[in-house]
Amino acid sequence: KVTQFILDVIGKLERGEIGVESSSAGYSASSSYHYGASNYWTFFQGNVNRCNNKRRKRHFDYTNRASGGSYTRNQRLPNPQPAVGLQWIKQAKYDIIAANQQLMSCSNPRDRSGAQTSSRNEDAVTSWNWICYKAHQSCEKALKAALYSMDANVASDYQTSHDLSSLSSAHSSLSGTSLSDLATRFSTEITGQHTAMRYPTGGRLPGDSFTREQAEKAVHIAQQVLDECENCVS
Repeated sequence: KVTQFILDVIGKLERGEIGVESSSAGYSASSSYHYGASNYWTFFQGNVNRCNNKRRKRHFDYTNRASGGSYTRNQRLPNPQPAVGLQWIKQAKYDIIAANQQLMSCSNPRDRSGAQTSSRNEDAVTSWNWICYKAHQSCEKALKAALYSMDANVASDYQTSHDLSSLSSAHSSLSGTSLSDLATRFSTEITGQHTAMRYPTGGRLPGDSFTREQAEKAVHIAQQVLDECENCVS
């Protein structure tokens, strides 16, 4: 009878028909004497606690998912990896240097002998899209560098992402510093979809679709993002 009583109570707890208060108040230590030795009550109380813990966890998981939460109760511990962040920020610097060098080669063109010509050579770089792409790569890697430095778990979630808005949102959630405006400007004023800098789409050629002004703006924004992210890494 004692065993059946305990099993009945456990079943009610698991179904949420009684809670911590009712189980504790309705079956006090004194009532355990009626059912036998105190070890029965200890066993019963232990199961009460375990069942209620499970019920609370299920409630937490449900409400967290319903509210759009990213994690369950068993959240991942932060996993900062600054050494990895330094590698990413170093490559981000290489990318912005390459973009700047290519931009400068258009602003200060030289003839075949190496002498500087008197006017800008708009044909020196037939594809301004590659300057924009290098700047975009610098932004992407700088943001990922900051993520790795703060939490490699989050960085891994975005490892294959090329979307600056998503990366900047993840960065903001960890650092408290918003780069969303810069990311939005890069996307709306320069690139649109990142694939537009590389692949022909609907008759639109990347090599014909970008201007010097966009390339200059891309490099400028990328440098701002890089400087901000470097503060998180160093």
